[in-house]
Amino acid sequence: MTDLNHSTFNFESIARSWRYNFFRSILFMLFGVTEFFALLIYDTKPFTKNVIIFGCFAIFEGAIATIWYLKKEKGIINWRGVFLNGLPGLILGSLALIYLNKIIEIYTIGFVNVGLWIILNGIGDILTYENYPIDLPLVKRAVSGAQISIAGGVLLLIPYFSVIFIGFYAFIYGVFISNTAVALRDLTSNN
Repeated sequence: MTDLNHSTFNFESIARSWRYNFFRSILFMLFGVTEFFALLIYDTKPFTKNVIIFGCFAIFEGAIATIWYLKKEKGIINWRGVFLNGLPGLILGSLALIYLNKIIEIYTIGFVNVGLWIILNGIGDILTYENYPIDLPLVKRAVSGAQISIAGGVLLLIPYFSVIFIGFYAFIYGVFISNTAVALRDLTSNN
């Protein structure tokens, strides 16, 4: 982590992202609630709806993240953010929908897919904040949410635990992102 002087640190660059983070938090919470309730409703193909929900969510969130990272900072592109937050969602979400029948037949592949995406998303979030002072509460919250994401991705790779975990993880991660977004919004109103 780079040691930055708080008096010269440009808070505006990080604070401008509060709307993006808030929208992203709403997406994660909706995904979590939808996924959790989809798990509760049993039918003849219980994983079909979960894989479809994940595929659609990952593509949508990946597209939004990619666009945001490409437009961020007046033309300065954060390629690590694009490659670790945006593109994995687009690619893994697309693969989940394209190979839906195969993923449902061997559902473990689907959850490995989701687990890897969650881990990469968490790493991408940590790298997004690597140059910011870690003692800032909003950076601590963002990094804590990313660490939960990585731990959740690892747990998701464990068979059967993954079925229960998806909705809970997404909702909690969304709460962390929402908390970060509110702190960023408050930062913009204080400057």
